[in-house]
Amino acid sequence: MVSKSTFLVVFLFLCEGLAFGQARYRETVNYDDALSNAQGQSQSVKSRSGVNVVFIDDIIIEENEDGEDEPERTINNGIDGNDGSKSGLFSRHLTRVAAASMAAFFSTLGTYPFDQLRTLHQYGADTSNYWLEPKRWLRGLSAQLMASGITSGIGMVMYDYFKDERGWSPLLAGAVGTMSANVVGTPLFVTRVQKSLAPIGQPYTWREHLRVVKAKPSIAYRGNAMNMIGLIPQSAYYETYERINGGLKDYIPGEPGTASEFLRHGLAAGSARVVVSGVSFPIETVRVLRQKDGMSYSDIVTKLYAEGGLMRFYAGYPWSTLRAVQGTALYFSVYHLLKKQMTD
Repeated sequence: MVSKSTFLVVFLFLCEGLAFGQARYRETVNYDDALSNAQGQSQSVKSRSGVNVVFIDDIIIEENEDGEDEPERTINNGIDGNDGSKSGLFSRHLTRVAAASMAAFFSTLGTYPFDQLRTLHQYGADTSNYWLEPKRWLRGLSAQLMASGITSGIGMVMYDYFKDERGWSPLLAGAVGTMSANVVGTPLFVTRVQKSLAPIGQPYTWREHLRVVKAKPSIAYRGNAMNMIGLIPQSAYYETYERINGGLKDYIPGEPGTASEFLRHGLAAGSARVVVSGVSFPIETVRVLRQKDGMSYSDIVTKLYAEGGLMRFYAGYPWSTLRAVQGTALYFSVYHLLKKQMTD
């Protein structure tokens, strides 16, 4: 029931998680010992956060604003960040990529049958016996796992970087993150739609898809125009999430790393996804038909409206909402949990 490519993707994600889990560590040193044992010349510079940082060889030692030595600091080779950690900027982003990718993996794996059912409804396929045909539940899962892992990693890194490092608003940071993810992930999402909607008994293999794309490369970016249009509501998702999360702090307080904090992230993310998907869902429906059949956008809109009016554009929306609430809540909870564990 599960293809070899799905097993391969699962194995790679697990290896990634283990590798990053083992790689993340911190080392605490005493300033006086480091100063007395260091060899070579030191250089003092001003960090972005306004704190003096002394470089002795490859070791970073922080001073407070009065120029007095801090007796004990947590250090690591690299560049200090605005949050006070001493992990390198590049290493910190790799941590976010790993956390986001692993969170997307668990979220996708746990909710994919609902995602598949949503796609079938959007396309107008017969779903009367869906729950009696387990083979249909996981069709296209390998492509979805790859797409979700890659796009989530890229999207969250870009979002966190521009929001935390550059001070951009969640709306603008979300726009950059979403656009970057779409550019990279669209070919994989096209593959997933083709595999999901292939006729029963006629599996759409990776080899066949590569042959089709090689003959006509533009197929890989079918529906990308809808992705660009969808940037507006998808970018608003991050802004909505931040606002809901901030509002919930009065009702679900919790220190970083506690169960209440992860619950708050999950509720905020799921609620924001429901709000935003109500606007973006018709765009996604048009995109699915474009990716599957390659029809012009005008023909798709005419066809959908003729089949059921405006409500036809929302076919599969209840399943999308169910998937969005569970998947997004799981994703953000796991993401913040993994990011904290990898940086502790």
